[in-house]
Amino acid sequence: MSHGHAAGPGAEDCQISMLWNWNTVGACFLSETWFVRTEGKMVVSCVGAMLLTATLELCRRGGREFDNLLASQIRQSVLSTALDTSSRRVETMRASLLQQFLRALLHAITFAIAYIVMLLAMYFNGYILVSIFLGAGLGKFLTDWLVVQVVVGEDGNSDCRGAIGVQETTVCCS
Repeated sequence: MSHGHAAGPGAEDCQISMLWNWNTVGACFLSETWFVRTEGKMVVSCVGAMLLTATLELCRRGGREFDNLLASQIRQSVLSTALDTSSRRVETMRASLLQQFLRALLHAITFAIAYIVMLLAMYFNGYILVSIFLGAGLGKFLTDWLVVQVVVGEDGNSDCRGAIGVQETTVCCS
């Protein structure tokens, strides 16, 4: 299935396939301006898809880190203003308007990148799909190193507080 806007004889057509393919030269992605004319441009496209997916993982990590930072700041704020710490109580605090706006902005950026990666995957190009998978693995490796905190009590009991880093698998379906 070719969707091209040929300008005349000898003009190049975009090869857009909705079936599994290994097209290189002649492939188009996202728009007519992303037209692969050489194998070198296909390599650059694959590296770009890989880096875009790794950036997605970086944005996910950034969102979690920002949420942790806000939670820590709120916790410190409550503890510093608490007059009576002898009785146990729960206080509920919310993010400020600016903090919530920044959280929403980071989420929107993450969602947009995830959507673009999904659109790239819908071209069913084997090279692009492999690049997306490699980028997801690279991004996870670089941005989400597993850290486990283990608290060992004085009585010899060990208590695992949880694994930090084991989070959602996708940004769109959580």
